[in-house]
Amino acid sequence: MEYEVTKELNKLPTDRGAIVGRECKFVSYVPEDDRIDRKDMHYVKEVVTFEDGSSVRNLRPMPNYKRSFWVTKEFNKNHKQKKETEDISKLNRYTCTQSELPRVAASKLGSKYVGCKAMRDIANDPYLYGTDIRAADEIMYKYTKKYPNYSSPNIVCALDIETNTLTDEIILISVCMEDRIFTTILESFLPHTVDVTKILEDMARKNFPDREVAKTIKLEYKICKTELDVIRDAINKVHEWQPDFLAIWNISFDIPYIVDRLKQYDVDPAEVFSDPRLPDNYKYFKWKSGTTQKVTASGKVKPMAPQEQWHTVEVPATFFLIDAMSAYNFVRSGQALNPGGYSLNAIIETNLGSKFKKLHFDDPNTKNLTNLEWHQYMVANKPFEYVIYNQWDTLAMITLDNEIQDLKIKIRALSGIADYSIFNSGPKKIITNMFFFNLEHGQVMSCRPAITKDDDEDDESSVQALSNWIVMLDIDQIYPSNINHIEDFYENDHDQMIKEYVFDAD
Repeated sequence: MEYEVTKELNKLPTDRGAIVGRECKFVSYVPEDDRIDRKDMHYVKEVVTFEDGSSVRNLRPMPNYKRSFWVTKEFNKNHKQKKETEDISKLNRYTCTQSELPRVAASKLGSKYVGCKAMRDIANDPYLYGTDIRAADEIMYKYTKKYPNYSSPNIVCALDIETNTLTDEIILISVCMEDRIFTTILESFLPHTVDVTKILEDMARKNFPDREVAKTIKLEYKICKTELDVIRDAINKVHEWQPDFLAIWNISFDIPYIVDRLKQYDVDPAEVFSDPRLPDNYKYFKWKSGTTQKVTASGKVKPMAPQEQWHTVEVPATFFLIDAMSAYNFVRSGQALNPGGYSLNAIIETNLGSKFKKLHFDDPNTKNLTNLEWHQYMVANKPFEYVIYNQWDTLAMITLDNEIQDLKIKIRALSGIADYSIFNSGPKKIITNMFFFNLEHGQVMSCRPAITKDDDEDDESSVQALSNWIVMLDIDQIYPSNINHIEDFYENDHDQMIKEYVFDAD
């Protein structure tokens, strides 16, 4: 896999001719913090194309970017309820940083909002427009408008950890791209350290199911004295590679686990996951747990399946951390569920066949073991095989994405301008893309009202009371999913529940 990255932050080559294109892969946001002398900052992961046809991946800082918002002009303030959109000629446009938005917007709305510091305090105002769109969305939009013809497949890196369930230690981590695997291993996990690299490489090339890849893939191992080194060295290798995605199957296990282990060593996750080239005061990390439960049509609260959850990480890095399992689910939103479930094994079997499933080495002692017992047995008795098992999990994820193209291509096409952090929400993606469509046609969309005074507008995991909401059934609960056309209802003499010419806009 040949691609070029900047070694120094935002230092582009000067011998390639003029810049002819810039593609925005995603935008990371770091909020202002006066306590540590940190400005409002956005970091753009971009692909820069030069006149000679070459391109380089770069992390571009944008300090104190001024985003737009709008307030109705005084002589047009003649309505008490919010409008969906307003003609731009009836609005005053203002700019401020994302961090300043609640305070500056409050000041532009008038004296009744003096002292307001949160969006929920001003969101109900009928004369406020454009505040649901983030500065990061505006930056992405400007890239796509200025350079509409520049796009490229994403570079995907997969990560997987293995733990000792008896000691809670992370004993090995593999990170993988399609032509290379780098594995960090805790020294105390291995029976010895003599010729370990040679043993592991021979076993990998012998046991990887993809025989062609097994012959050619570059394998690199690092034996680490401490668990902290196992974590640091693996993530540092990803920083060196600078992929666009760092993909994990079921991210809600791996990332919180790594964060918890870092805390055992009194290490801030921001120091590990942020791009190492950034100043310390701009290193930032925030795990955002997605909604884990939903309200059914009957009003009952039910847990959401892991693939239905969407967890994200806010961190300034050259890669976007993403759950490949959830991405698989939401790329296929509205389609039938995978019959075998959403484990990596099940999805691989569906798309690649059983040949590429997880490795389970022949051993009569493991025949009747549970999944947990199997892992404990392998850690205690088959450490080399366990390393190969872990490596193949990451390589299988890359092999899978090469086949289905979810992260390489589909996710950006399905997101449009919208940030990956809201990829699970069809309405939010539509609103983001619709905002800029309206803007191009001289209309500005209003902002959503605050639901309750105590809501945290950044907390996507809170479950709102739905007693006064309209709750719609999933379409497959209205009629049998095998009846696809209106004609079928007439031919099969069903009671008529389908109404033509019904419209609803939210």
